[in-house]
Amino acid sequence: MIGHRLLFALIIGLAIQAPLMSIVINNTNTPGYVTGNTDYTGVVEIVFNHISQSGTFMCSGALVSPTQILTAGHCISGADDWNVTFQTASGARSIGVSDSILDPLFGPLGNTGVDVYDVGLLTLSTPAPLGAQIYELDLTPSGFVFGSSTVDMVGYGLGGNPAVGFLGVGTRRHAQNTLTGVIVSVNGVSTPDYPLYAPLTFGTGTADGTGLPNAGDSGGPLFFDGQILGVTSFGNLPRSDIPSTGQYEDGVPYYAAFADIATPGIGDWVESELVPEPGTWALMALGAFALCARLTRRTGRRPS
Repeated sequence: MIGHRLLFALIIGLAIQAPLMSIVINNTNTPGYVTGNTDYTGVVEIVFNHISQSGTFMCSGALVSPTQILTAGHCISGADDWNVTFQTASGARSIGVSDSILDPLFGPLGNTGVDVYDVGLLTLSTPAPLGAQIYELDLTPSGFVFGSSTVDMVGYGLGGNPAVGFLGVGTRRHAQNTLTGVIVSVNGVSTPDYPLYAPLTFGTGTADGTGLPNAGDSGGPLFFDGQILGVTSFGNLPRSDIPSTGQYEDGVPYYAAFADIATPGIGDWVESELVPEPGTWALMALGAFALCARLTRRTGRRPS
């Protein structure tokens, strides 16, 4: 059975700096926020085996180099046998994983059940399909304003538009949102990576709800102006609160958090681990060759 590690019952309302506010969702894709094969082609579905929990699980991720997928650390820790699926204009293609690496600062936050520095990288066994978009990191957000700036969330989990129901996991969806602040502590324990925070509140029977993030959306990217601002980490969208009609409860706030890619311990580490694109390698090699040639000419002019 496909599972997840989103923390459904986590109480984080007291751990934020900004006051709670409603989020207006703009439905830019139909039906039910499904993206299609030519939108967000670098956002992938990740299926893997979790060793200690003895089951098959699903997460989401984003292509950040021709052979690397950025995802949540808890989708890597204690897991193996990852399989990454791309959906592009050429159709679906699944690729295996040859290596995995966690942020060296990744780990549990006391006894809260929350992981800090919740990011990691998967290395594909072969390069991503040509039609898959490679995304850049937003390490120094410019123009971003809490409470008003629009961000884009993409994932393959149990999200969807409550007004039209849920299509199940394995379908790539997109929704727009705003963030209200950062989580500086959970249950009184300081969070060193300061995850970005968003509460979702909406009424039943309307089209202003998103369902993202939810089970299976862990590791999915949070975009601002087309660059990755954060990585889906945890939230409390309890499935027990979703009636059989596919609607969320009216007026109930749901919380979500995203590992802040601008945190030096996250963004700087990810950037240091990225493999340059082939064109970049070629330029580097050309530059090294030119430097060697110049040094050789200089050496030739020196008297013996």
